[in-house]
Amino acid sequence: MTRKTTLLVLLATLASAPAPCAEDEARGGRVGERLRRRLEAVAADSVATAPVVVALGERLHRPDLVLQFYQGRDHAPAWTGDRGPLVVADSLRAALAGLDADGLQVRDYHPDALAQGLARLRDRRWWRANPDPDELAEFDLLATDAYLLAATQCLGGRLDPRAFDPDWIAERRTADVVAVLSGALAADGIGGSLQRMLPAHPGYAQLRRAYAQYRALAAVGAWPALPAGDKLETGDRDPRVPLLRVRLAATGDLGPGDALGLDPEYYDEGLAAAVRRFQARFGLDQDGVIGQATQTELGATVEDRVRQIRVNLERWRWLPADLGHRRVEVNIPDYRLRVLHGDSVVLAMPVIVGLPTRRTPVFSAKLNSLVFSPDWEVPPKLAIEDKLPLIQQDPGYLQEFGFEVISGWGEKAKVVDPADVAWADVPTGSFPYRLRQLPGPLNALGLVKFNLPNRFNVYLHDTSNRGLFARAKRAFSAGCVRIQKPEEFAVYLLTGDERWPRSRIAEAMASGREQAVRLPAPIPIHLLYWTAWVDPRGRVVFRPDVYQIDSLTAVALEAPYRWVVELKPPPDSSLPKDVIAVP
Repeated sequence: MTRKTTLLVLLATLASAPAPCAEDEARGGRVGERLRRRLEAVAADSVATAPVVVALGERLHRPDLVLQFYQGRDHAPAWTGDRGPLVVADSLRAALAGLDADGLQVRDYHPDALAQGLARLRDRRWWRANPDPDELAEFDLLATDAYLLAATQCLGGRLDPRAFDPDWIAERRTADVVAVLSGALAADGIGGSLQRMLPAHPGYAQLRRAYAQYRALAAVGAWPALPAGDKLETGDRDPRVPLLRVRLAATGDLGPGDALGLDPEYYDEGLAAAVRRFQARFGLDQDGVIGQATQTELGATVEDRVRQIRVNLERWRWLPADLGHRRVEVNIPDYRLRVLHGDSVVLAMPVIVGLPTRRTPVFSAKLNSLVFSPDWEVPPKLAIEDKLPLIQQDPGYLQEFGFEVISGWGEKAKVVDPADVAWADVPTGSFPYRLRQLPGPLNALGLVKFNLPNRFNVYLHDTSNRGLFARAKRAFSAGCVRIQKPEEFAVYLLTGDERWPRSRIAEAMASGREQAVRLPAPIPIHLLYWTAWVDPRGRVVFRPDVYQIDSLTAVALEAPYRWVVELKPPPDSSLPKDVIAVP
């Protein structure tokens, strides 16, 4: 046989081999029949117990959704036909791999089993034998499970934030992912459908780009660890200075204009300017001095920052789709309130948030009213833990700070003379009184409070202790949020209400007479927990993890998905066992 004849025979053989395309596939066939048998058995078993389905040796993560998907298409396969995998299976694998750029755990989506199955099912030697419809059906099941899990994670995140804080209320986005998958298959738009389920907010896209930037830095070992040591400031000489220059240059804080002097170990003004830029990105005092707080942030590795950004990408997936065009945001780790119209900040101010032991919760609500010259009914827990010891030490405390002691409720309530109470004998387990602080400059709520109905009884308010706003770290409250510019905030909220010009607002705040005012329209407010974001100047900004939530979230994001679901911690994990995944 000549080489030409051999080539013709080979081409004829290849031409006669079945091609994995959709045009010549019946929508059921032997694969569809296998899917029907398998899933009907699963449906019967799941009446009493949660379904457990294994395909290509791997357990499905969302058998409930998989079952619903195939029932809706009369068990027709989605990714395969009787003659092999379809081209759309390749689109799926590429789309799933791309979610790595969003900080999602791609290994959740059965990548190895799908890759090996696809290679085996497309092997020409395998085609020469009779295609195994059972193996094709298993591949189809696993691919569908991968898509549906990825879709739910794109929409609502991989984790449930309540695992880290029971007071973290997330209004996560939802969608009929089964219907989305059906539509994507019909429109040949698998990759685009997953991307459209990710957060559409510009803040997410900006942080996603920062994630890529810092991962690229990590891939080349971007910066050295800065050894701990004495304070550094302008004019010092220190062997750590060359390392400091490399570290600051890696993240763009040290620019080309900050020229190196003749002495590489000399801490010059150009380097101090770069340090101030670094400090600004980390919410530190911008003094150009390498003190303890600045050393701590400089000591973090690039891998630490990658994890921190990844954690915050996950938090974006816990938010509702629409935050509101006109809205208020309080970022707890940043100790800052911002009023936004779209992406434009129209008012900003420092705030004081809850102590780590009395955390400000994360939730969304509506600001609907404010109260000028409010009184303050001390919560029972604070009355026992905070006020009672002060009263026992100094019975005059109540009169000095304008507190009333009240016995009973409703019509039976009466004011009690503090001098008639044996405070040393008051039981802490069942405090029998109510404490109410009258309006005035010493009132803990200050001269105005802002109501946002919620189950935590948390609100925004002025404060009588304004000196704390000068601190860089401001986690001092019992959970409510104290704001630095209450009058400006009240003026903003009542803009458009002609009855409340600024002069009348100031008068009401100083009146000593409680007066409630409803807002012209409720305004969305979001109490958030961002420790990494991109600011309006395009800088990647970081903040300390004031409530120590980042580390727990990072461990859970890196853990195997099945462990996360079944609450089985991996070896040497410090994560609590109550971590749960998206239901």
